[in-house]
Amino acid sequence: MTPTILLSDLSLKSLKSVLVVADTNNVTRAAEQLSRSQTAISKAIQGVEQKIGQPLFDRSPTGMSLTPAGEMLVVGIKEAMQQLQSAADAYCQLVVDDASVKTNPVF
Repeated sequence: MTPTILLSDLSLKSLKSVLVVADTNNVTRAAEQLSRSQTAISKAIQGVEQKIGQPLFDRSPTGMSLTPAGEMLVVGIKEAMQQLQSAADAYCQLVVDDASVKTNPVF
């Protein structure tokens, strides 16, 4: 049976933490980039790992590297973030277009 992971179980902030740690291979640098504490980043990653039931990173004194499961998840997170950004861009364009068409009459 394939495990089910609900999107509602994973926060965008946690997923962003995973992405930045994957890019930097380092919790300290990720925390600096995200303006969060190292503890918050570590807890976010541990929470995602717990919810998916697999480690995302191999941890060593020199840094963190993605496991095969982590690599797969990062690809999916990047795709999802791109789709969210596209939706946000479309919404912003809709608001701009709508505002230029609908004007309130001035009395």
